[in-house]
Amino acid sequence: MSENIATAAESLANDLIIMNSYKDFYNGKGYFLTKNTVLSGTTKKPIFFPIKNNFLSSWNKFSFGQKFYLAKLAGLDANNIQTKHYESLKNAYDKWGAEYYVVIYGGGTG
Repeated sequence: MSENIATAAESLANDLIIMNSYKDFYNGKGYFLTKNTVLSGTTKKPIFFPIKNNFLSSWNKFSFGQKFYLAKLAGLDANNIQTKHYESLKNAYDKWGAEYYVVIYGGGTG
């Protein structure tokens, strides 16, 4: 049993995406990533990214967590998204690995 825990801890420590999200959380950025799909408050990557001519309408249908994390990856303010940010947000979407779920601290859950 303890060998399994050690192996899992080593695997987690080697996942730089998750470890960097823990650093961001510690530094007050309000989120962390997990691969735990049953953790309360997780938000998954949107199934698709909208086409440009329908962007803002679709963006407004994303959850708070999806908007928050995509804007964070793009270096933008989630409360001030405009059509001109489309390419930056599309690139952010492409960077978000589907195996990672975002948890927003204070996002209203858990």
